[in-house]
Amino acid sequence: MIDESPNLNSADKILEAATKLFAMDSFAAVSIKQISVASGVNSALISYYFGGKKNLYQEVLYTEAEKFLKLQDKIRQQPGSPLTKLRTYVDGIAEMQQKNPYNIHLIYRELLTPQPMFENYVRS
Repeated sequence: MIDESPNLNSADKILEAATKLFAMDSFAAVSIKQISVASGVNSALISYYFGGKKNLYQEVLYTEAEKFLKLQDKIRQQPGSPLTKLRTYVDGIAEMQQKNPYNIHLIYRELLTPQPMFENYVRS
């Protein structure tokens, strides 16, 4: 159960728990029941909010990828040399990893063993 985020709504709790579970294991290995237990919500709410495990996985990937894209956009808009921007990017990635150490595992897992749910995002 997620103890560190008691004020999250059910959809956010599901998303947070699923992100951690999918980062630790593959899409196929993570079950709806595991996500339900880890999030502390009824498993029916996964279908209610996300339309099932595949859509939830896709939302997890979108959410995590968006963090990297926002960092890139922020740095792109700042003045400075390419070297300064690169240092800012590396610092930003390090800060993201400290706050959410599981997100890079999720992205690497998807890069190494891509699932079809992320294909539409990559194309857009």
